[in-house]
Amino acid sequence: MSGNKESGIWAADAGGNLYHWVSGAWTLVYTPSGIGGDSLGYVVAFSPTEVWELWDTYHRRDGTLAVKAIHWNGTQARVYTLPADPGTTLPYAIGGDSPSDIWVVGRTNVSHNGTKSYAVHFDGKTWSLQDPPYHGGNHELNAIAATSPTDVWAVGSTWVAGVREPLEEHWNGTRWTKHEGPDLTTAAELLGVTAIPGTSDFWAIGASFPRPNQEFFKTLALHCCG
Repeated sequence: MSGNKESGIWAADAGGNLYHWVSGAWTLVYTPSGIGGDSLGYVVAFSPTEVWELWDTYHRRDGTLAVKAIHWNGTQARVYTLPADPGTTLPYAIGGDSPSDIWVVGRTNVSHNGTKSYAVHFDGKTWSLQDPPYHGGNHELNAIAATSPTDVWAVGSTWVAGVREPLEEHWNGTRWTKHEGPDLTTAAELLGVTAIPGTSDFWAIGASFPRPNQEFFKTLALHCCG
């Protein structure tokens, strides 16, 4: 679900149907056909004519996997196949600060037991691969938020010495930099991030787990940078 004063509220279901909240009721505006795969229900909307919906991996005839995004321009939809690294790519979030600055993040399985962060960017014309540097081990990005093309935060988790730790990556317009967050005394991961409009403030939320038993968790919130 996504929305603001300009766009209104938008949502998608597991079948990829796109809905707009109008006059106190949901209105079906688009039903996909012949795309393949499944909708993740992740939507980012900037206006009634600039709405994006993220689809999960699509099985091609050759058995490889692809990530798809659907752009709704108010009257019709266009389907994009997003670039990806070799391996199975799983998209987890879509976000951005304008129709010419959109990100999709997730993870790519690089080996039988290894994963790396996945990120692609849309500049208003084309999608390009913009993965953060591979830090070794297993890591993934679960959420992304931006206040401008030069101030973007993506969060997720990484495994260090067999323990899950929060992962925070910052994009400054040209490259990703891993941010060293607070030293936690428990295992943890970050699941969501939001930007406060008109500021440089970002809030991330996730869960922390007691060591070594990771069955129970507590809510984790981190703040940067205003």
